Amino acid sequence: MVLGQVKLSEKSNETTAIPKLLELITIKGSTIIIDGMGCQQEIASKIIEKQADYILAVKENQKQLYQDI
Repeated sequence: MVLGQVKLSEKSNETTAIPKLLELITIKGSTIIIDGMGCQQEIASKIIEKQADYILAVKENQKQLYQDI
């Protein structure tokens, strides 16, 4: 298991930090697990681009995606 963090400005959040963190680490062949805040197309695309797999949490506040699943 690897944990990582990126220092952000006060007005930033996880959705901007995760892509930056993914740029810094080698994830090829890994499975990335991210909570609901990370369930973004940009983040999933970045993980695929870096030849890794992902597990993203989906909550009911993402109505269409939740229903599709």
